[in-house]
Amino acid sequence: MLATVALFVVAAVVWVAIRNRKAVSKVVRDASGAIGTAAVIATVLLAYPIWMGFFGPQHFTGAPNPTTNPYHTDLLRSIVPTPLQRVSLGMRSISNQLVTGTEYVGYIGLPVLILSGALAWWSRRSSRMQLTLFLMLLALLLSLGPHLAIDGHLTAVPLPFLLLDHLPLLNSVLPDRICLEVDACLAAVIAFGLDDMRRAGERSWRRRGSAVCAAATVAVLVLTQLPQWPQPSTAQSAVALPAALTRAIPAGDPVAITYPYDTNSNDWHTNDPMLWQAEDGFGFRLLGGYADHAYPMSYDLSVVPDRMSPPGTQQFLSNREGVSTFGPEMPVSPKLVAVTRSVVSRYDIRLVIVDRSMAGSGAVMELFNDALGPPRVSAGQFSMWANWHGRPSHEQFSHHLSTGVIGPANYAKVSGTAILGALSTGFYRVTKVEFILTDQGHHSKVIAPGQPALYGWFARWDTTSEPNGTYSLQSIAYDAFGASSLSTSNTITINN
Repeated sequence: MLATVALFVVAAVVWVAIRNRKAVSKVVRDASGAIGTAAVIATVLLAYPIWMGFFGPQHFTGAPNPTTNPYHTDLLRSIVPTPLQRVSLGMRSISNQLVTGTEYVGYIGLPVLILSGALAWWSRRSSRMQLTLFLMLLALLLSLGPHLAIDGHLTAVPLPFLLLDHLPLLNSVLPDRICLEVDACLAAVIAFGLDDMRRAGERSWRRRGSAVCAAATVAVLVLTQLPQWPQPSTAQSAVALPAALTRAIPAGDPVAITYPYDTNSNDWHTNDPMLWQAEDGFGFRLLGGYADHAYPMSYDLSVVPDRMSPPGTQQFLSNREGVSTFGPEMPVSPKLVAVTRSVVSRYDIRLVIVDRSMAGSGAVMELFNDALGPPRVSAGQFSMWANWHGRPSHEQFSHHLSTGVIGPANYAKVSGTAILGALSTGFYRVTKVEFILTDQGHHSKVIAPGQPALYGWFARWDTTSEPNGTYSLQSIAYDAFGASSLSTSNTITINN
């Protein structure tokens, strides 16, 4: 964010210097003392934070966000409301198509744009208004990202944001966050316009007109941004653990895994384990509720627990709840039983709680019965394993590497420039991901190398390079030890 602010400060200085070329040398001389004092104070105050950010013990060392990241705005986003606004002016249906990113930013509203445009025209000869409009248009242009998106469709039209990819500290900026600068400039446009009207109010009717305009501005701002409130919700309560189970919880703050497994999904039941933990006075530690990590699901941000290694047990439990974030559904098998014993050993799990009233709990009971033996205690709708006989010994984990395509979705139709996305995880570091296209004749070829991003691997692909038709899209991942893994396929149709 500081790098973005610095960018706009430089842009403002350049604008002022160009508009006042003859006075540049005089301004520099007059301001040199103040600039020097400010530089000394800023150095003293910012030295430690800058050192901590760039060289401190937890400084960021990964690759920056590539310009292919999906977090950019749409050309229509400024006038199309998000699901957070009640006033839609009949454009609510369009908002469903604006899926270029996962943050609800960029909305200004047509009434605010019209009103601010009138104020900008009133003050068009003001140098401060001209500077503000320049910075606002620059911010709007940069927030669109590297390529223009119109009504939810990404085009191949290049935009100035591509230049930031070659500038240090600016090559990891998320385009849609630049909308904060747009909002700041918009507020300045309205403030300067109203101030200029007030100053011009030599006659009483002009003063009354400026007051009416100010009141109208406030009303339009409030009504245009009116939130969708109250949000519909249904109060729910979790079933408490029976006393027979709480008495059997081992001492020593044991690590527990539960079903439902807390994936932070929309199903309120998945949060029950955290309530059980709270009601027990936090007498056990919980796998799933707190180790949150962000993964893109069709470019909608979904917060879920971090991936376990090996991942089979987590994948199995989440799929029983209908959450496919960690991979496709899998049956109970000797291999899954062995993986579960490895997970129990690796994460030092000494407590398992299963709510048998939950859908899918039958297979969960079968898995833990096979892996750990019969439950130690059952009461009501719950079964619990604790300090099981013959605790699984530490096992050597088999080499694990997996990948999966997350975009385009299965059976999607694509045209023009498409964004390809994949998730990959491995016991060793994943070094490369590629996207493979297979035609009806079963001829495969690599169509794009993936670029690592904060939330997966992404690539841009020109679909016009292939004939129209139906294809299979897969991702292939490679790790640091040379192993590779091929994903299942998504069927896509090229329609240019």
